[in-house]
Amino acid sequence: GSAYDYFVNEFMNAGQPYTDNGRGNLIRSRQRRNDYGFTLGGPVLIPKLYDGHNKTFFFWNWEQYRIGQNVLPSALSVPTEAFRRGDFSAVLLRNQIGTDPLGRTIYPNQIYDPATRRVVNGQIVTDPFPNNIIPPDRFDPVAKKVQALIPLPTNLDLLVNNYQQSYRSERTTQVPSIKIDHMLGPKDKLSIFWNHTQTFCWYCAGAVGLPQPIDTTIGTDIRAHSERLNWDHTLSPRVLFHWGAGYSQNWLGRPALLDDYDATGQLGLVGPFTRPATFPVFQNLSNAYGGMANMGSTASKVDDVFQQYSTIASLTWTRNNHTFKFGWEGRFQGDYNLNAGALNGTYVFSNRQTALPYVVAANSTGSIGGNTIGFPYASFLLGLVNNANAKPPSSGRIGKHQLGFYAQDSWKVTRRLTLDIGLRYDYSTYLKEQYGRTPNLAADVPNPSAGGLPGAVQYEATCNCRFAKNYPWGFGPRFGLAYHFLDKSVFRAGFGIVYTGTAQYNLTGGAAAASNPIGPNPDAGREIMTLSGGVPLTAAQIAWPNFNPGYYPINSSVNPIGGGPPYVIDKNAGRPGRQYQWSVGLQREIIPNLLVEASYVGNRAIWLTYGSLVNYNYLTKERLASFGLSLDNPADLAILSASISSSAAGRFQNKLPFPGFPLNATVAQSLRPFPQFNSGLTPLWAPLGNTWYDALQIKATKRLSHGLDFTYAFTWAKELDTISKPSIMGAGIDVQDRASAKSISSNSRPFISGLGFNYTMPKWGSNKVLSLALRDWTIGGFIQYASGIPIAPPPANANPTLGAVTFQNSVQNRVPGQPLFTKDLNCHCFDPHTTFVLNPKAWTNPAPGQFGTGSYYNDYRQQRRPVENLAFGRLFRMREKATLTMRIEFTNVFNRAFFNNPSSTNSQAVQTRVNNSDPNSPTTAGFGFIDTTSVNTPPRQGQIVARFQF
Repeated sequence: GSAYDYFVNEFMNAGQPYTDNGRGNLIRSRQRRNDYGFTLGGPVLIPKLYDGHNKTFFFWNWEQYRIGQNVLPSALSVPTEAFRRGDFSAVLLRNQIGTDPLGRTIYPNQIYDPATRRVVNGQIVTDPFPNNIIPPDRFDPVAKKVQALIPLPTNLDLLVNNYQQSYRSERTTQVPSIKIDHMLGPKDKLSIFWNHTQTFCWYCAGAVGLPQPIDTTIGTDIRAHSERLNWDHTLSPRVLFHWGAGYSQNWLGRPALLDDYDATGQLGLVGPFTRPATFPVFQNLSNAYGGMANMGSTASKVDDVFQQYSTIASLTWTRNNHTFKFGWEGRFQGDYNLNAGALNGTYVFSNRQTALPYVVAANSTGSIGGNTIGFPYASFLLGLVNNANAKPPSSGRIGKHQLGFYAQDSWKVTRRLTLDIGLRYDYSTYLKEQYGRTPNLAADVPNPSAGGLPGAVQYEATCNCRFAKNYPWGFGPRFGLAYHFLDKSVFRAGFGIVYTGTAQYNLTGGAAAASNPIGPNPDAGREIMTLSGGVPLTAAQIAWPNFNPGYYPINSSVNPIGGGPPYVIDKNAGRPGRQYQWSVGLQREIIPNLLVEASYVGNRAIWLTYGSLVNYNYLTKERLASFGLSLDNPADLAILSASISSSAAGRFQNKLPFPGFPLNATVAQSLRPFPQFNSGLTPLWAPLGNTWYDALQIKATKRLSHGLDFTYAFTWAKELDTISKPSIMGAGIDVQDRASAKSISSNSRPFISGLGFNYTMPKWGSNKVLSLALRDWTIGGFIQYASGIPIAPPPANANPTLGAVTFQNSVQNRVPGQPLFTKDLNCHCFDPHTTFVLNPKAWTNPAPGQFGTGSYYNDYRQQRRPVENLAFGRLFRMREKATLTMRIEFTNVFNRAFFNNPSSTNSQAVQTRVNNSDPNSPTTAGFGFIDTTSVNTPPRQGQIVARFQF
């Protein structure tokens, strides 16, 4: 009841006579002393406190979802007992792949002792460890302590994927919400809504089954809430005004499972570390023959806090056969990045440190003919780090705002013809850091860390400038038509221009602390640091924020070339994407309650933000020509890939672009527009992407009758863009020829067929018992069958790679006449445990120095994976206003097994088996290898849902 009723019943003694004076006030007719000690004389005038009857309505809801499950992840590699003793004889393959300058035979996976480094005939060589065994007294003390935390294999017969351990995952989600509607008067309505969602999960993200503290998992602590206020006001029977405002916040927390880890005290690893911190990150400790999976998480203790304020207003005016709408909306977005992840450093290992140095110098991979020398886990045991970085905590905020205005007229021209005409204006700003702490490349400003060469770092906080300009001409006209030209038939058409808005928030493009790489770069397999020696940086070197124009390359005193600013903001970052959309369709009612429609739908999009179509530190053909070099000349390619200190550099030998430039850097690096940067000039929000979409869409809708309703949809589409091909493994295209980027979209699915349905069983005859038992049962589901997603062609890996001489990679070419597959992925006619399903002969590298023509292809796709979900349930009517619904829901109801995608990124990757001499032996690695330790789609799962409604 209302507060008014409560007051009457309690204070006036319920049951005593009273009357209402007609003005909302209560009058007692006789005197009485009530239970609360008040003496009331009559008649007494008591004001009504509140009467919400038929004025105030509220809804309250609370949901909780709890799940605990034992998860069996994919198998991963841990070191065998022999590896832990330094014995790598099991991976030494006895097929000769070459000889060194001393005439000694070279074998795959042979481990060389870096302590024996010397020059022989102008080439740096080292001696192999006898029998491929590292003496335990050579182990790095920090590596030994880390190794002690690694569990033993669960399958002692395997070198790779030999560990699989289940873990317990716990998740709790609760969602309370409140909605209140109140009629302020006959012309005004107020609505308030509040919602809160919190999800906490332990071992949900990134877990691989390793014990703490080395597992890569992170916790999940998501806290989101939103508040909305709406006001509707009727100005006249034909004019309605609406205003609304809202606020939402989404806190994505990634807490560490351990609050703090003292890397110095526990492991002996020293450095400029900030605490509390998580376990250090160790990566790339394995290859196709075994080793150790990654340890530690870079994402722990990183929180993203997205906030948005929004407001809308609209006016609807109906006049004769016109309905006019006018309105505006505003969105103000901000995103905080509270980053305290990987504060104990990230350490990446490689085979390079235990390979032959002269081989590493020649191709940077330490391999001969696709066969690897050295072993990553051996480099780890010696404590030899290939590259590493350290970082401080940071907290940056990046945000933008977007405004929109529109006017529209829905004009009913005749009883059969309706036109919609409208115009919308959108204005979006580019993303900016709140305090101007985003680093950006200043291409014309001298860099003090590079001898005054152009390419300093600039900050809006100090330059009194703006990095980009906002686009002011976002006008989008819209037009729609509906014509009822035949009985039960409607022709529809529409056209519109839509602006996507500028890029959404991007935390890594904000002001998060940089990961400070440790220098100098390894020279021909040299380590960048040793674990026992610690991180050779000071706290001052990794301080945040730092507005020094020469801050990049980071730590230039020890690393004169290195990464530039993490992003370079494009000058047109404030230009939103524009889409031209149109459709033409015919709708027809075939029989009562069955509607069929067919439409042609198309759109073209331009100015989509995509940075891989431009490269600010690229050796163009024109720039190479200015130095008398050509990519078509093999001799020039050899010069570009040579070290600047070597005689192979020719006329460029020892020609340093600035004092301190490392002599082991290549000639190509010295000729770049900004030779002080070897990476990091990634364009941000460059509006260069285009898309094309054309589709025939057929839809049949059966409205509810006789207990059945369904919707069937079929789409035949062609999807092209200039975004997918440049993104292939970072391979890209020739950015001087952006038109060559046009290809099939990486998400292309030409055929999609989907059916959603629901059937409720009716009453059965006059027998009440039979009718009660069989009626109100429901069966519903969603089933979809579609083309597989395209597989990317392999990146080119010719020697020298195009990326090594121009810093723009490419893809391989498809070989005409060669089948792409050895088996049809959808034929169910092969054993995925023993079959390499991709044909390496279908791909070949382009000529040295040339761009490949490979792209996404319609006939090179992943396995088709249908979606088949069903639900069965019953509605129990307990009384007129109370019902109980019981339902069991199944996903993958037919329990189909879909294997993982085959390995497809390196057509030259050696195909290996458990027993390489047996063609029916299980596959372990290589091009076309399918990892069968897990499946792509979970097996059939079901859950029971109950809902009581009153």
